[in-house]
Amino acid sequence: MRHFKKNLQSLSVASCLCLLTACGGGNSDTTTPSTEVPSDTPPVTEVSETVTITALDGYLSGADVFLLDIDGQCSSDNLPLGITDAQGTLSVTRDDLVSGYCLITNSETRDSDSPDTPLTSAYMLYSPAPSLLGQDEAESLIISPFTSYLHKISLEADDAQTAIDNAIAELNTALDVEQEQLLGDFIASENLTLHNLAQILFDLDTQNATLSATATSNIINELASNVSTELTDTEISQLISLFMAFKIELDDENYDDSLIDVTDTTLLIQMPTITVNSDELKTKLDALIATGAESYTDTTGLVLENFELSGIDASQGQVVVQYSNADNLLTSIGVATIESVDESDTATYSNGVFTPDNAPMFNLAGDYSVEIFTKNTIDDTTFSSATVTIELSITETQLPNKAPVFSGIDSAPAQTILTTLQEAAADPFNTFDPTIFGLDSAVELSLSFIDISPDVLAGLFVESSDLQTVTYGIETLTENFEEAPELDDSLLQFGFDYSFTAKVNYPESGSENHDFAIFAIDELDTRSAESFVLRITVTNDNGTYSASVAILDGESEVEAGTGTAEVYGTPFDGSMVNALDTLTDIVQARLNSVDPIIDVNFDQLIPVYVYECTEAGDCKQGDGKLANYEFSNTDLLTILDGKIVAGSIPTVTQETIVTLHVDVNGDDIRLYTIDGSNRGDITVADLNTFGSTIELVITPDTSGQVTVTATVIN
Repeated sequence: MRHFKKNLQSLSVASCLCLLTACGGGNSDTTTPSTEVPSDTPPVTEVSETVTITALDGYLSGADVFLLDIDGQCSSDNLPLGITDAQGTLSVTRDDLVSGYCLITNSETRDSDSPDTPLTSAYMLYSPAPSLLGQDEAESLIISPFTSYLHKISLEADDAQTAIDNAIAELNTALDVEQEQLLGDFIASENLTLHNLAQILFDLDTQNATLSATATSNIINELASNVSTELTDTEISQLISLFMAFKIELDDENYDDSLIDVTDTTLLIQMPTITVNSDELKTKLDALIATGAESYTDTTGLVLENFELSGIDASQGQVVVQYSNADNLLTSIGVATIESVDESDTATYSNGVFTPDNAPMFNLAGDYSVEIFTKNTIDDTTFSSATVTIELSITETQLPNKAPVFSGIDSAPAQTILTTLQEAAADPFNTFDPTIFGLDSAVELSLSFIDISPDVLAGLFVESSDLQTVTYGIETLTENFEEAPELDDSLLQFGFDYSFTAKVNYPESGSENHDFAIFAIDELDTRSAESFVLRITVTNDNGTYSASVAILDGESEVEAGTGTAEVYGTPFDGSMVNALDTLTDIVQARLNSVDPIIDVNFDQLIPVYVYECTEAGDCKQGDGKLANYEFSNTDLLTILDGKIVAGSIPTVTQETIVTLHVDVNGDDIRLYTIDGSNRGDITVADLNTFGSTIELVITPDTSGQVTVTATVIN
C-alpha cells in the first residue's frame, strides 16, 4: 500500500507536467488555444488538510509540539505547533509536518498511564516526516517511542527512506504486528505488546536521553515475546532497572541476547523499584526552601533543615537522593538502606530523615533537579531503578543574608561616625535650656540633622556596600529618649547623606547614659547579628550641662581612637567537643563495671555555648545554654542525674552502635571537634569534624570486655 501511494503520487505529478507542457500530441509545434480567464474570477487557492497527531506512551496531555529544525533536532526554540489536549491530541495542517516534528513534556504534562504524577522533567519524542512513514495522506498520525526510534534510525543513515523501511519491516516481524498497528493508536486497539513496550522505552529514554537506536532495537528484541500480557507498574519498573544496568552492552551491535534473561522471575523480583508522590514531595521541598530562606542557619548557603522524605515506596537495596544544578553539578543528599523483604512483600521507606555528611545546601540561585532512585547490587552488578525527578528553583532573594556583619569598633567608619557625633554632642548650641527663656521644661540635648555619608555607614558592615539591597536602622537600648534616634535616608534620593537625629533630656543632677545601636538590614529584612552600639552620656553638674558620645565595648566605653577590643561577627550555636576521649573512657568503664577515673556531668563533659567568630576566623565563647543529652534506644546505657550509667544487661556479644544526641529546647545543635581546649579562645582552623550526633561503637573482645570509640557524625 505504501509503494502504491508513492507510485500514485508520481503518476499525478507526471499528469500535471504533461498538461503544463501540452504533451500527448507528439508534435512539438502543436499549440493549444488559450482560454481567457475573466478578470473578476478569483484565483484558486489550495487549502492544506487538517491532520490529528496523537501523543503516546500513555496519552500525553499538555505537552508542547514543535517542528524539527533543519538538522532533525528538537528544541523549545523551534517553531511551535501547539499543545496536546486532554486526550493527547493536536490538530495541525499537513503542510506543517513536511520536515518532521517533536514533542517536549513540561510540568503540566500528564501521562494517562499515571495521570496523578506530573512529568517534571523535559522528556522528548520524535517523528520523521509523514512521507517517510508512508503516511503522506493519513488523517491521523501518532508520535511515540516507536516513531522516535525510526527518527534515530533516519538520522544515522545515509538513505533515511531505506533505513526506515527496513526498520519498520524488522519491527513488524519481531512484534508480529502490521505497519498500521505499529504506527497507529495501540492504546485504542488494545495492543498490550506495543503499549507495554512503549512505556518501557519511554521510561528508559527519560532515564538516559542518549539511548541509541542500537540499544532500542536490542531491547525490543529482548522484550518482544515477553510483554504480550498487561504488566503492572512494578513489573515495568523491574524491567527498566534490568536494562539500565546493561546499557553499555545494549549499545553494542553485536549484543549477545543471552546476556539478559527477562523471564528470570527470581532476578526480576530483586530489581529495585520506587514510587514517589512527586507533587507532595515538591510541595514539601518548596516549603523547606521558604523556611530556610527565612531562618538563615548558614551564611554560605540555603540549608534544608529537617529534610524528611515520606511516602516513598521502594524495594531492595538503598534509596538514593541527590541534586544537580543548571551546570549539572551533582551533589549527594543522602542514602537510606531498605531492609530485605520476602518476595511477596513490598518494602516501604517512610518518614525517614536523611542526615548526610553535608546537609542539602544551595549557595547559588538557579534551577535544581532533585533525583530519587533506588539501587541494589546482585552478583556484583549494581542495578538502579527509574529516577523520580523534582524540579526546584532558588531565587536570589532566598539565599542567606550575606551583608550585615559589623566591621568592628576600630574600623575607620566607626571612628568617623563616633568623632562626628562627639563633636555634635560637645557643641553648646545643641543643648537647649528652656529656663533661659522662662519656660518650664527639661533641659535637652538635640543632635539633629547630622550628616553621615552613605559610604561611611555602609562601611560599618563588611560586604554591605550595595546600598540598593542594604538599609540601616536604629534600636533604642535604654528609655527616656524624648525623641528616639532616627536615620533619615530621604536625603539619599537627592544624592546627599544620611541625616542622624536624636533628642535626650538631661537629668536633674548627675549623669545618665542612653544607649542605642545602628544595624544593617538586608533585602529580606534580616537584621545584622552585630550592631554599632553608641552611648550618649548627659551630665548636669549643678546647672552646668555637658554631653559626650562613646562606642560600647561590653559595659565599658571606648573613646574615639582608643578602641582596642575585638568585635565578633555572626554567632552560632554549637558545642566545641574535645572530650571524646573522656567520653569513651567513661562509657567503657561503665560497661566493663569499672569505676571511671573521670566522672563528670554532661553539662561539663559536652558544654553547649554560643560561639562567635570574626571574619578573620578568631572565635570566642559566649553564653552557655542548657542542653538535653539522650542516648539512642538501647539497654546498654542511660543518663541519670546528668551522668552516664550502665543498664542491667547481659554481656555485649557483638559490635553495637549507640548514638548520643544533643539538643537545646528541642532544636538540634552543631557539634564540632576541636584541637585544644573547648573553653576560651579558639579559631575556625581548630574546628574539625562537624556533625549533629556522637556515635559510640562498642566492640567486645573474647574476654567479655568492651572497647569504645566515639566520633562526631551527621
